[in-house]
Amino acid sequence: MPSPSGLAGRELPVGTARLEPYQNWLLHDAFYSEPRPEPHPVAAFILANRGIGISLADLFTLFGSDINDGPLLAESQIELHRPLIEDADYEVRGVVESVERRRSRRIGPFDRITCRFDLFQDGVPAATVTNVFAVPRPGEDGTS
Repeated sequence: MPSPSGLAGRELPVGTARLEPYQNWLLHDAFYSEPRPEPHPVAAFILANRGIGISLADLFTLFGSDINDGPLLAESQIELHRPLIEDADYEVRGVVESVERRRSRRIGPFDRITCRFDLFQDGVPAATVTNVFAVPRPGEDGTS
C-alpha cells in the first residue's frame, strides 16, 4: 500500500467527551495522585482519544491499517491551555498533521502519522493532544 500522505491536513469528524467526577477520581487513583476536583493532566489524553468523532478502529482504517495489525502510539504530547474541569463537556476537533514513510530495524517499513486533537470547553481552547502513530507496512520496501 502506498503511503497515505494525501491524508495530511485532513480534518477528522468533530466529537465530544465528558469527564465524569467518578472517572476523575479513578484517574487520580490510577496515577497515585490525591483525588481532587481538578483532573489529572492525563485526562486530556483520554478525552481527546475518546472524543474524536470516529472510533480508533475507524481512524486506523482511514490510515489503511487494521487496529489488530499492531499500530503503535509512538509519542504523545499534552498541552494544557487552562485547567481541565470535571463534569464538563468538551468538543474535540482533530486533524491529521503529517504522514511520513519511515523504516525501522524493529518493525520494518511504517508510516509515522501525526494527529492533533484540540479540546474546547464552551468554545474556549482547553488542551491540545498531539499523538504520533507508527503504522506498520509489512512487505513494503519503505520508500515513498
